[in-house]
Amino acid sequence: RHRPRLKSPEKTLKNVERSKEAYLEKCMDMRTAPITKLLQSQGPAHEVDLTHRGLGNRGAVALATFIATNEVIRNLHLGDNNVSKEGGEAIFDAVDKHGKIEEIHLAGNAVGPALQRLTAAMSSGARSVKVIDLSKNKLGDEGCVEIGRALAETAWVEQLSLADNQVTDSGIAKFFDELCSNDASGLKVLDLRWNRLRSPKPFINALTHPAFVLQYIDLTWNKLGTNGAAAIAKCIQGGGGPPPPPRS
Repeated sequence: RHRPRLKSPEKTLKNVERSKEAYLEKCMDMRTAPITKLLQSQGPAHEVDLTHRGLGNRGAVALATFIATNEVIRNLHLGDNNVSKEGGEAIFDAVDKHGKIEEIHLAGNAVGPALQRLTAAMSSGARSVKVIDLSKNKLGDEGCVEIGRALAETAWVEQLSLADNQVTDSGIAKFFDELCSNDASGLKVLDLRWNRLRSPKPFINALTHPAFVLQYIDLTWNKLGTNGAAAIAKCIQGGGGPPPPPRS
């Protein structure tokens, strides 16, 4: 992917150092220990990978300061960090302020109560986000619908994971209603593994909708059964939706 060039290497390094200083100050304010890995990194890095670090909400709030002020970062990997409402809101606000984040990976947290901030970010400054992973966040139907609302007018998000979120037929039906409410969504890949989906009807309705642009849906480990899977396959074969992309 294209990386926008900064004005000079010197300015880039100064920006990174300033973001570290801001992060340390915020860690003191939040009374949380700073992540040594961030402070010891040499030079600019496009990716922040702090998976399984036990950040918690205080650590996430402090980290949000680093993200918002570090103009080099593009990808965030923050899975399994016990982040919920306060930390999630801080991360989403930082993504909004940053404006150039491309990937957000938050699997294994509990950011459902913070999703309205993500919706706000999607409609304002977060216009470079292409990949969002919210798998295993206990979103339920309510969170699923909120994500659909966030993506309804978002042409830039291409991949979304809602795997293992206790989503039911009602939730996914409303998700597709939001997603197809206009033709602005650019979502192409949707991961719905390990949910509570039983009926093929929401998928058949979405596949036959003119605003539906998805190319790949993973429904592994749901409860559609043979008949449900066959109904969806028949809809696809009948021209109700695009075939899945070839796997590399």
